[in-house]
Amino acid sequence: MKNKIIITVLLFLSFACKKEINTENTSRKTDSIKTENVSNDSVSDSMSDIKNDFDTKNLKLIKSLDDICAEDDGVFKNCDELYTKDGSNIFFLIIPKIGANNWYQNNSKKIKGEIYEINEQLCKLVLDKKNNLTSEFDVWAFYIDKKFTKKINLDTPYTPISPRQTSLLKLISSSQEQWEVIETFNVKSDKDETKETDWRNKKIDEFITKSNLKEDNKTLPSNWIGQYSVYFDYGNTGGQNTGWELDIDINSTNITAKGDGFQIGFEDQLNLSEITQDEIQLKHKKNLSGYKLGEKMNPEFTLKKIGNKFYVESKWISSDVKNLKSKDGYLIEKNK
Repeated sequence: MKNKIIITVLLFLSFACKKEINTENTSRKTDSIKTENVSNDSVSDSMSDIKNDFDTKNLKLIKSLDDICAEDDGVFKNCDELYTKDGSNIFFLIIPKIGANNWYQNNSKKIKGEIYEINEQLCKLVLDKKNNLTSEFDVWAFYIDKKFTKKINLDTPYTPISPRQTSLLKLISSSQEQWEVIETFNVKSDKDETKETDWRNKKIDEFITKSNLKEDNKTLPSNWIGQYSVYFDYGNTGGQNTGWELDIDINSTNITAKGDGFQIGFEDQLNLSEITQDEIQLKHKKNLSGYKLGEKMNPEFTLKKIGNKFYVESKWISSDVKNLKSKDGYLIEKNK
């Protein structure tokens, strides 16, 4: 009789486990269940229980900032996954107040060496200001409190769990390390992991874009936004007509110039340099492909608006072209 009872209980438990674990991707779902059902009373399936309750005045995150990497021109982030000693997860984003690219251009030209050597020195410049970062940089941190992580026996000592809340913080004061919660994102289950990553990337892109739009505190007037194009004609060369096409694309977040044709080929990213009522100067930011001659041009392009017409000037344009040049430059068509 005892044997029958034991067998019945085991069968019941086996059926319960099978019902709990979806037969689809069984091993993966099993790991998910183990992660979500952690032995942490403060975490439950109720969304009201996953709200962060940490004190921003007592966060000591900057002391964990020992190593950073240059992710883009003038943008600095964690090199690796970063956890505090008690298990909180941090992802730092550090951007110069004067504009990421502007800061990069000002400081990188003072350093000689390969690109990795320049970036190493720039990272050192940032870390040297660790105790007074907010004087020169905007500092954000994606923060997952220790109550939403668990310890694991791998190279990374902890891992986030779900459900959880990720907080986007901004450093208000370096001296007293005061943080402000800017925004939060709730990860209710494993299905939200991709959404959380997309949210992070969107915020990072937003901060970088806004940073580079405030180059020297200049704002691009909307009447300059559009696509500009002109064909530079060399005439007959070696029995065939030759020339090249210049396309300049200006939008609210990015400026590029592309040259394609006879003995020329390049694509450069540009920044707004100077603005007057009827003229803008576009300086070189970085080469995206092709010839790199634009790096030595300052400005790389000048656009002028005279009445309803636009004109362009640049050292890219050879005096050999057949296009008529006026005192304002070469006529270029703007396509709205």
